[in-house]
Amino acid sequence: MKKSLIFNLLISGLFLISCQGNADKTNGDASDNDMQATTSNAENKTAGKYQIKTGIVTYTSQVYGMDQLTIITFDDYGKKEVTDTYTEAMGVKLHNRTIVKDGYSFNLNMDEKRGTKVKMAGTGAAIDYTNLTSEIEQKMNLKKTGNEAILGKECDIYSFDYKEMKTKGTTSVYKGIALKSKVNAMGMDVTLTATKFEENPSISQDIFEIPTGFEIIEN
Repeated sequence: MKKSLIFNLLISGLFLISCQGNADKTNGDASDNDMQATTSNAENKTAGKYQIKTGIVTYTSQVYGMDQLTIITFDDYGKKEVTDTYTEAMGVKLHNRTIVKDGYSFNLNMDEKRGTKVKMAGTGAAIDYTNLTSEIEQKMNLKKTGNEAILGKECDIYSFDYKEMKTKGTTSVYKGIALKSKVNAMGMDVTLTATKFEENPSISQDIFEIPTGFEIIEN
């Protein structure tokens, strides 16, 4: 069960690798190119980290012999996002949910009806592929290395080596959305591949709310 817990934490954070993003870049002189990039990024950020308003992405993965289903649902260009993970380990089925909205992350154990509420630092923890800055690219050694088609969507392939978090790998991104990731995090190899992608579907807002009867501890 301990391995299952580690696995769920890793999957929940796979697309939320911690980095402060643009909020940290406030001081120092900037070149004309940097100023133009900053202006462009500021314009893009009014929409969100994704270039699509709503979406539902279904992924499959396997670690330690455990099959896992991961479903990411987002609205408002990623300003509201839910990650559901379904794992079966040693005959026990587990369901965990992470809700990101209003500057907070809610991590819920759907089986035990309890969870935590954590305020997110800066602009949030997500790697914002739509508004990449040179600071993030340097910090994570993030480089665009090519292209590939996934589920009929043309993706940009990025490699990264985030030494501070002992995390490296590749991610294939479509309009800011990771459709495939191969990651080694703290010695654990994980591959997530999208098996289904719904672009701009109608999203029920109920999924972004904490279900009734849950005990929430604020950290």
